[in-house]
Amino acid sequence: MNTFAAPKFSSKNGWDVMIDNSYPFLGIPNYIAHSIAKYSGAEYDEETDSYYISCDAKFTYFMGIGSRNYTLESSDLISRIEDGRCTLNTHRYTKEGYLGAEWVFGVPFLRKYCHVFNMEKKQIGFAHLLN
Repeated sequence: MNTFAAPKFSSKNGWDVMIDNSYPFLGIPNYIAHSIAKYSGAEYDEETDSYYISCDAKFTYFMGIGSRNYTLESSDLISRIEDGRCTLNTHRYTKEGYLGAEWVFGVPFLRKYCHVFNMEKKQIGFAHLLN
């Protein structure tokens, strides 16, 4: 991933990304996670290792991959839990967490984009899902 932008945050550092269909979050480097959660209106709860957020929060995350841009909206990243509160489906971690990848595109990204793997060319492509 070349670029990432969220409310009041942007970076063009470039990162390695892993895709994991069993990971229920958008995995974000620890040094970015707290900043973007804060500016998205979420609060971190250390006891549950979760970000809680208003169920009505509105924001967009932008990801530049190759020459294309992809978005995740608040509706892609907010879930209502049993007690009526809402969580931000992002998770912070360190690079050592996923075989050296700095980001993990888990279920929130998989739900929004079809993933096309070209093993011969060692490429991956993404397309919007058809509803």
